[in-house]
Formats: sequence, C-alpha cells, structure tokens
Amino acid sequence: MRLAAGPHNKMSIQYSHEAGDALGEYVSLETLAHRYECSVRTIRRQVSEGRIPAFRLPGSRLLRVRLADADAALRPLPTAGGGR
Repeated sequence: MRLAAGPHNKMSIQYSHEAGDALGEYVSLETLAHRYECSVRTIRRQVSEGRIPAFRLPGSRLLRVRLADADAALRPLPTAGGGR
C-alpha cells in the first residue's frame, strides 16, 4: 500500500501485489465526484444502488472506490450512427 497525492493535493491509496502488479488506485467519493464532474450525492447514490462498489476503511466511516470499478460502471450511450 502506498499513499499518493491526487488532484488538489488530496491523498489516494494505491495497493499493489508483491510482484508489482497494480490492483488499482482507491479514491474518496469527493475525488471521484470531481473527476466525473458530478456531485458527491450522485456518487453515493451509485454506490447505494450497487452500480459502483465501495470499501470502508477499517475502524472508520470513510469510503473509498477503486477507479477501475468506477470506470467500469460507465456505459456508452447508444447513438444513431451505431456507436461509430
């Protein structure tokens, strides 16, 4: 586990395997809301509906979301051109 400075000097947690393969970066709901230009309430709703998995830090009320999980929750909108 390693802490890294994220946007606006907020800290994010990065976990990695012993072999060095990255498991992903975990960020706060606030950081995720800033990244997707939406409200924290929108992110909380997505978490409570099960669209974005979140993790609680042990002994804390703080929630963290893995960026890869949040990105996977995004879905493309259908277009008239068939997505091209």
